[in-house]
Amino acid sequence: MAVSWASQESFSACHAAPARARVTELNPTFEVLKVIASLAVVIIHTAMYRSGNVDYSLSWWVATFFDASSRFGTAFFVMIAGAIALSGQSNEQPLDYYVRKLKRYLPLIVFWSVFYLSWRAYMQGEMALGQILDDLLIGMPSFHLWFLFMMLGLHFFIPILRMLIDSPQWKNAAAYITVGAVVFTWAMASAQSYKYQMPSSFLELAVSNLMYCLVGYVIWTHKDQWRISSKNLCLACLSCVTLIVLALAISFETMGVTALFLFLSDRFPLASILSISLFLLSVRAHWPQALMRKVAPLGQLTLGVYIIHPFVTSIVMMNTDLDYASGYNWMLLCPVVYLLSLAMTYAIRRTAFINIVVR
Repeated sequence: MAVSWASQESFSACHAAPARARVTELNPTFEVLKVIASLAVVIIHTAMYRSGNVDYSLSWWVATFFDASSRFGTAFFVMIAGAIALSGQSNEQPLDYYVRKLKRYLPLIVFWSVFYLSWRAYMQGEMALGQILDDLLIGMPSFHLWFLFMMLGLHFFIPILRMLIDSPQWKNAAAYITVGAVVFTWAMASAQSYKYQMPSSFLELAVSNLMYCLVGYVIWTHKDQWRISSKNLCLACLSCVTLIVLALAISFETMGVTALFLFLSDRFPLASILSISLFLLSVRAHWPQALMRKVAPLGQLTLGVYIIHPFVTSIVMMNTDLDYASGYNWMLLCPVVYLLSLAMTYAIRRTAFINIVVR
C-alpha cells in the first residue's frame, strides 16, 4: 500500500479547502488515457486466447505478461469517470443527475443488449428466456457489456459520494474511507474469483467498482501532492505484473481454471495496485503537446471501441484460419481488431440516427 497512498496528514492538508474544481468531460489528459485504456482492453480480450491455454511455452509467457500488464484498462475508465463526476457541481439534484445518466446509458444498454443477444442466438442457437433474463440481471448479455450496466449502477452512488466529499468530516476521514474501500473491494473480488461466483446483479458490480471511482477522484485532485516518486511507481507496476504472472504459473497446476479467474481479475489486489500506480503515474506525466493533439480526439471513440471490439474479434476469427490459442497469432489479431473497431465507431458516429449507440 505504500506505493499508492499518501499519509493521513497529506489527505487532511489536501482537503483544507472544500471547493472542487470542475473537470471537463473532454479533458485532454483523460482523452489520451481513454485511448490507452481501450487498447489495453483489446489486448486482454485477444491475448486471453493464448494466456488461457496454459502450456508454459515462451509464447504463453509473453501473452500472459501482456494480459496481466493490461489489467488496468477498465479501471482507468472508472477512475476517469470518478474524477469527472465527483469534481462536478454538487448542487445538482440527485434526481436530475439520475435522469441525465439514464438518458446517456439506457439507449446504449438496450441497443447493444439486443444486438449481442441476437448475435449469440445466431452463433449458439436458440437461448432459453430464463438464461436471457439472468444475463440481463447480472449485466452480461455479452461477457463485456457488464461495463455499461456497471457504469449505470455506479452513477447511482455519485450523488451520495458527492455529499460525503462535501461533508466536514471528509478531510479527516478521507484516507480511512479510501483505503477501506480498497480493502473491501479486494476481499469481495478475491472471494468471488476463488469460488468462481458470478455477481448477483449489475448493482453488485457497481459496488465492487466504487473503489476505483473514489480513488480516481482522490488521485486526480491531489496528483501533484503525492510523495511517491515516478521511479517507484514504475517499479510497483512492473513488480505487480511479474507477481501476477508468476502466481498464475505456479498455482495453475493445482487450482486449474480458478487460477485464471483469480489472478487475472481486474480487481485482484495486485491488479488494483498496478491500476492505481499507473493512473497516478499517467496523470502526473507531462505528455508532449503534439501527441495530445493527435491522440486526444480518438478518446471520443473509445466507448464505441470497447462495445464493438468483441463482435469484430468474432468476425475476424471466423474469417481467418489462424490458431489464436497457440503461438503469437494473437499479436496479429489485436491491432486488426483495434483498428477495425476504431473505424467502425467513427463510421457510426458520423451516421445520423444511430450515432447515439456509441456516444
